[in-house]
Amino acid sequence: MDKNKLIAETKQRIDEINRKLKEIQDGLNGQHNDPLRTVEESTLKDLHTLRDELQAQYVRLSSSSEKMGQRDYDQMEKNIYNSLQSFNDAFTNAGSIFTRRFKRPE
Repeated sequence: MDKNKLIAETKQRIDEINRKLKEIQDGLNGQHNDPLRTVEESTLKDLHTLRDELQAQYVRLSSSSEKMGQRDYDQMEKNIYNSLQSFNDAFTNAGSIFTRRFKRPE
């Protein structure tokens, strides 16, 4: 994938991640005495850390020189893909923790 396309797609994914994290955070607000609150906050912190790592890679990519070697670019692309996969896996695994909070009454 060319650099500009990778930058655009990475930015789009970061925006999606930020929306997901905001949804979770909004759902947690006001739930101060819930016994699972600590677990949820810890999980949310882990998701934020993964997002921050991805954002750092995005910044490095978008500010890197056009003369970046193909090998460096390939490694950066691989790192971004792996970070996205790590976030998606963690988000999926965290789903059971947050599902009960956001489950709508039937």
